[in-house]
Amino acid sequence: MTSNGPSPVTMITFAPTLDSEQARMLLRYYGVPYRENDHLVPFVLLPVKLHGGESEVPFVYGKGVKVAQPRPIAQFYDQNVPTEFRLIPTEPAAAAQFEADWQMYNGTMSAGTAIFAYYYLLQQRQLMAPIFAAPTSWFERLIMPVFYPIMRNLISSRLKLSPEAAQQAHDKIVSTFAETDKRVADGRLYLQGDRMTLGDIALVSAAAPMLLPKGYGTRLPTLEQMPPPMRTLMDQLRGTPTAAFVQRFYSEGLPAAQAKLAAARAQG
Repeated sequence: MTSNGPSPVTMITFAPTLDSEQARMLLRYYGVPYRENDHLVPFVLLPVKLHGGESEVPFVYGKGVKVAQPRPIAQFYDQNVPTEFRLIPTEPAAAAQFEADWQMYNGTMSAGTAIFAYYYLLQQRQLMAPIFAAPTSWFERLIMPVFYPIMRNLISSRLKLSPEAAQQAHDKIVSTFAETDKRVADGRLYLQGDRMTLGDIALVSAAAPMLLPKGYGTRLPTLEQMPPPMRTLMDQLRGTPTAAFVQRFYSEGLPAAQAKLAAARAQG
């Protein structure tokens, strides 16, 4: 829950990243009030280092915590919840399924979404510059008009963007959605049935930019504003069982898991 007042922790990040959305959902689940401090690439690294981090975002600090990236964030907060509410399962069967889910959704699908979306969106300077700049400092908003090409080149180089890479990413997205469709077509709330794991959060975060579900915490262009290749794929994906699962997770799954954890804590 983002707080405008004093909060136990601050999250420093580049707002559009898929990991940022994972971190938002993690802090919400664990009931940790936080303040999000957004910066552009590469300026985001300076406050991270000033607060004891290295070169990874999202970086969460304050109230005895200094941790970066979703899985370490979950590992840190899992220490303070009952075993059955941990997002990284320790029971052998559940743990094995989680690791497979993590590889698929934080790996294959996440990489596909990032490469495909950035390849097309970074070409839209007039559309994306205000979106990237909006949640950042006044200085970053001021320089964005001239800084945009530099940031675009940094992101493109890091992700090795190219037409070929974008096509391969497209195919990864389609195949992982198709595989997931078979698993969630029964209307389940979570990948593992009645238990939420970090795998669910990874899936939802990786799929959300291609679906724009209600509750998504990252600002992106509307469907109508999307470049034609993105809009075509998004139209294709939005009618799938996976799309329904993602919206169900935002609307029902995450709030239900959050409420169950809060109730367990209240009972001592």
